[in-house]
Amino acid sequence: MAIPAAQVLALIESHGECNDHRFYAIALQIAAKEARSGHVKIASQISEKVNKYQFSRYPSTNLKKEIDSNEDIRGLIELYLPTHRLSELFLCDETKNRLNLIIKEHKRKDELHKFDLRPRSKLLFEGCPGTGKTLAASVIASELNLPLYKIVLESVISKYMGDTASHLKKIFKYVSENQGVFLFDEFDSIGSERSNINDVGESRRTLNSFLILLEQLQSDSVVIAATNHPQILDEALNRRFDDIIKFKLPSDKEIKDFLENRLSMFKTEHLEWEKIISLSQGLSLGDINKAFDDGAKQAIFDNKGVIVSKHLVNSLERRKYSKAGRGN
Repeated sequence: MAIPAAQVLALIESHGECNDHRFYAIALQIAAKEARSGHVKIASQISEKVNKYQFSRYPSTNLKKEIDSNEDIRGLIELYLPTHRLSELFLCDETKNRLNLIIKEHKRKDELHKFDLRPRSKLLFEGCPGTGKTLAASVIASELNLPLYKIVLESVISKYMGDTASHLKKIFKYVSENQGVFLFDEFDSIGSERSNINDVGESRRTLNSFLILLEQLQSDSVVIAATNHPQILDEALNRRFDDIIKFKLPSDKEIKDFLENRLSMFKTEHLEWEKIISLSQGLSLGDINKAFDDGAKQAIFDNKGVIVSKHLVNSLERRKYSKAGRGN
């Protein structure tokens, strides 16, 4: 293994400046180069060492300082260090199993590299609001012991010609140099049809830029685009993602499992499950969770924390009425 002199100098310089973030980024670049050269074993060893030490020695305050001090991506990316686990997701078995497989692929990526295979790392999450897309991104980050970076799309998208594409280039450069889970939430603002009759040239250029950057990306990071409106996304996107995962509204069983989990710390009396589940149908788990919180608060106020059917029924009815009024 011959490391280019420029990278050796950069390693020494970053170490001398106590810049751990840059040091590990350069180490990952070396690992990626070695993997491309067929030196899979040494590439895996470098990646393992980085994964072992990077975040155990690098507290969130330092990561945040690194982002805030980086003029290229300041204001474009927000840092989170989630602690959610896969067991916290109340999803259909198919969706949960696919997420679990993605996590397994990344945890065992060294085994895949030996056969010139890579874990799925470019993902599209589709589903109604509140179905668990953002939480799933947090779970992937937490299970892989990686930071979660949320892309601030309102800052990325600019009214000035060329600025949005420039922002995207800076973000993808950061993705290529820093390992993490990167979430483009409400991706519709970038990924809508290029042929849309209300479209203008700038938004078409923005989507083209994103497609090229995503296709060219070579990184151990996970990039997730999440959308509430898959029907308006450009068809060209489907070919760029390694996997498209659909987040559906919960089944009756998933509704009951979720509510029983939330009810575990409360006393209950005479719950009419058939009525509660019927009212929950058509709502996302996010909406059901909010309705539960409202009902639990009312139970605390008028019944010393004992939840009966009326608490959940009334709050679910209000939630459904509110949703109907908004046309959702």
